[in-house]
Amino acid sequence: MNGLNQNMLNKKKKSQENKHEFAFYCNDVSAFTHDTDPGDITFTSDELYHRFKHVVRIKPGDSVILFDKEHNISFLFLRCEGKNKVVGIWKDRKVNSKVMPAITFLLPLLKIDALSDAIYSLTEVGITTIQLLSTEKTQTPCTSKLLEKLERVAIAAAEQSKDFSYPTILPPVELTDWLKTPTAGKKFHFDVTGVPFSSWYSPIDMHESYYLLVGPEGDLTDVEKQLTKQTGFVACLLTPTVLRSTRAISLVSGLFRL
Repeated sequence: MNGLNQNMLNKKKKSQENKHEFAFYCNDVSAFTHDTDPGDITFTSDELYHRFKHVVRIKPGDSVILFDKEHNISFLFLRCEGKNKVVGIWKDRKVNSKVMPAITFLLPLLKIDALSDAIYSLTEVGITTIQLLSTEKTQTPCTSKLLEKLERVAIAAAEQSKDFSYPTILPPVELTDWLKTPTAGKKFHFDVTGVPFSSWYSPIDMHESYYLLVGPEGDLTDVEKQLTKQTGFVACLLTPTVLRSTRAISLVSGLFRL
């Protein structure tokens, strides 16, 4: 690290203490910083270059967080070079921490906009795994393009929420098939026919695994609801009113992160 870079680092240290620190996803973070000492680094990325220079307009001397699925680093931005190079100084490589306890959210394939909103909400509160589901009443086809879109939504939410170990999104399976697989943990299905809040809620156990299920638009069928009960799901009432799926998802996921 040369003298100019060190002076810039020292000069900005105090001013950065109370300044919002942006986080950016960069899928090369783990590979570029593996077995190397902190110091000067250049990332070659069209997207990162565009966002630094034209979207967020990061200034030389600004400190940001760069992360991928496994690690995050502190990055002092120095300059953009050429058409796709971002130059700076990195330090403090950390393994991304996971929010506990482990929660798997069983998410039906809602309409695309609602599905995107649900993914964003679940990422914001630190859900561990999102298992997409097909049910009798889901109509959204799941394609590779849709999965890529949902991954981008989760990354955007991770940047905002600083949940760098954002949820793993699993390809859809039929609800009936998923229920056939034995799973250890506490299971809750949120439904208007469920028992009142005071009857089912208890403080979250950090050593437990949780499985949460909300029905799709149009709800689960009676047969599907019966199958969930037979496989250990407790039917739970959230409110005395009927909520849209996306509202129920936000409420449920936040409740289990209190």
